[in-house]
Amino acid sequence: MNKATEAPDSGRVCPLDYRYTPAALALPPATAADTLYVVGGLYGNPFALKEVEKLLEDENAQCIFNGDFNWFNCSDRDFVSLNETVLKHDCIRGNVETELARRPFGGGCGCGYPASVSDNVVDWSNSIIARLNTTASNHQLLQADLQVLPVSKRYQVGDSTVQVIHGDCRSLAGWSLSRENLSNPDTGTIKDIAACNAQIIACTHTCEPIATTLKSAVTGTQKDIAVINNGAAGMPNFSHDLFGMVTRISTRAAPTATVYGTELDGVYIDAIALRYDQNAFLQWFLEHWPAGTPAYQSYFTRLSNGAKTTLTDARGIGFT
Repeated sequence: MNKATEAPDSGRVCPLDYRYTPAALALPPATAADTLYVVGGLYGNPFALKEVEKLLEDENAQCIFNGDFNWFNCSDRDFVSLNETVLKHDCIRGNVETELARRPFGGGCGCGYPASVSDNVVDWSNSIIARLNTTASNHQLLQADLQVLPVSKRYQVGDSTVQVIHGDCRSLAGWSLSRENLSNPDTGTIKDIAACNAQIIACTHTCEPIATTLKSAVTGTQKDIAVINNGAAGMPNFSHDLFGMVTRISTRAAPTATVYGTELDGVYIDAIALRYDQNAFLQWFLEHWPAGTPAYQSYFTRLSNGAKTTLTDARGIGFT
């Protein structure tokens, strides 16, 4: 779809069906888990997916992909392979999966980008989703599988309830749980977090990692609440190193070194480095998105040199 036929503000304004309430998130019963990996923002990276599978096998752990597992996987082969593998696990849909399953295709990425994001980035994202939609339309059974995915899921890990979402507590593509906002959360965000009735909230969407603890004196809840946004599993997250990142929540301490983490009431909440084959990934990426394409323009610098975020930026209150 070209820019002339896109809906107004595509990529900036999200559809009404993205919206829900924090109280609605708290309704479904929780699924029990001893060790849960939350994989947000795989972005179609097959090499990162391979490393996720290894993590799960090593610990015999459960996993949920919490949206935007599609993005760079624009060939038919890659689209089918990745989705067939991911959909074997628990999944919720991100804005990417929601828009790929929408019929008729609306033309926008559904990212809900804030004003701080440039118009160029918005336009590039809309172009990426349009190309990916062309591929998805060749696989209607997979589209149907994506369409019925929920927008959230709850788990019980030890004595803690874990709320897994893609965006924030009010929208599938909300930005209130971004690093910028969680560094100094406003009253509305704090109330929404408390209303989810969970001790741990795991999200993604913003592509920037942040992990912080909100004290019970602030939230008005009986227990402190940890919020952890893994940034991206399928892209570098920091300026100092080129690894993806996933969230691990478990009744057991992590068997390997973590990027940062905390422990609340006997439950370990950690950011885990996902070290995929960087050289193979870049070669694969350039085969599909060479110089001049929208994905190259928007992401290649980050994919090859890292993001601007530092560990200090991402590690909030209570995480060491």
